[in-house]
Amino acid sequence: SSHDVAGELSAGVGATTSAPAGVCQDGDANACSGHGHCSNGTCVCHVKYEGETCSTPTCLNACSNQGECFNGTCYCFDNFAGEDCSSVACDSDCHGNGRCN
Repeated sequence: SSHDVAGELSAGVGATTSAPAGVCQDGDANACSGHGHCSNGTCVCHVKYEGETCSTPTCLNACSNQGECFNGTCYCFDNFAGEDCSSVACDSDCHGNGRCN
């Protein structure tokens, strides 16, 4: 069967096209969601971004495996606190009667 490439090209005149997820065009300034660059058809993400198209913000230290990352922010599990959930947190700060360990 023959493939009508000329028909496809003429139909796309003046239109912008996007590559399938995970594929980019080298040299395309808009590739990789603006958070990386394209190298040999693959997005190489800047620090703080990940994913096939560098569109997912990462969290500091992956939330120290003590929380969940959502849109670049750590949501710490119970008894953990801090930007990366690396600090131990005690209920009601020990009610002012001790030190949290």
